[in-house]
Amino acid sequence: MMEDHTVPASVRTVYVLDSGELIYSREDYEKIRERFAWVDQHFVLSELLRLRRLTDNGKQSLIAIYETGRVIKPFLNIDHNFHQADLVSPSRVAE
Repeated sequence: MMEDHTVPASVRTVYVLDSGELIYSREDYEKIRERFAWVDQHFVLSELLRLRRLTDNGKQSLIAIYETGRVIKPFLNIDHNFHQADLVSPSRVAE
């Protein structure tokens, strides 16, 4: 009998500082929280739930929250070729 070892989909939030530093952990976020006071947490939660439904098994989606420009941008079904450096690219914010 074969077992199904499907990796579930996941959705993460990343805060992108003006310096290009990426903040993933809650502990690190708490240190810079006031810099993102403009973020509507209800919107972020609704995006997390929306992306969870849309993300394929074995894939990951991200919600990038940029300090520069005060932009929130979803990245759906990113693959293994996606590099964290792509998050801080100025063209990513403008897309």
